[in-house]
Amino acid sequence: MNAPTSSPLSPFHKGEREMQDRAGKRGPLEAFGKIAIRPFMPDQHRAFYEQIPFIVMGSVDGDGWPWASMLAGGTNFITSPNNQRLDLNARPLEDDPQSANLQAGSPVGLLGIELSTPP
Repeated sequence: MNAPTSSPLSPFHKGEREMQDRAGKRGPLEAFGKIAIRPFMPDQHRAFYEQIPFIVMGSVDGDGWPWASMLAGGTNFITSPNNQRLDLNARPLEDDPQSANLQAGSPVGLLGIELSTPP
């Protein structure tokens, strides 16, 4: 299954743009996306990922179904050798359906959460 691609004029892929249109939010989201979505991570984000003890990872299986799993490895299991890369020293559990989705070049989504941050 191929990953949706973004337009050279938009940071969002076709499916995201369609959902934004349906919600009547395309203009504001497009403007925000052009500022917030970039091909690199600021140093602040790199430092954040390197200090969290777990991360939520999402992928899509061969039939197009989404899967999400939590990967944990304790502090420093995520490293960022440069501003375009995160290295994770963890894999889903062996019986996690997402394990089969992780092939070289397969797209994934990551969500870092720091639960100890006060509101």
